[in-house]
Amino acid sequence: MKEVIPNSKPDKAPPTKSGEVSGAEICSDNLPPRVHDYIEDFPHENGRYSHQCVECNTMFEGHKRRRTCKVCGDKNQQAWNALSEDEKQKRYAEIKDWMGNQNDPAES
Repeated sequence: MKEVIPNSKPDKAPPTKSGEVSGAEICSDNLPPRVHDYIEDFPHENGRYSHQCVECNTMFEGHKRRRTCKVCGDKNQQAWNALSEDEKQKRYAEIKDWMGNQNDPAES
């Protein structure tokens, strides 16, 4: 009987949409990607780093600067896209204010 390892890669690549390149075709080691991996990063020099998602703690592979897995990243992008333009501008202002305070020695 085959042992199941948590967060291991599946034996077969998931079905792809028409015209979509499968992860197995992109990966240099021909291992199928997991749903949490960023397969679009794999061909790049820094695209196969192992990470632990800061939101769901799942292990995934992607660019060395990624911090969330594909599932959480897509969920966050959908939430952002659902915001009104006014709400987005408010969030941008909060970030700009926070970033400005990070560089201001008087705020320390």
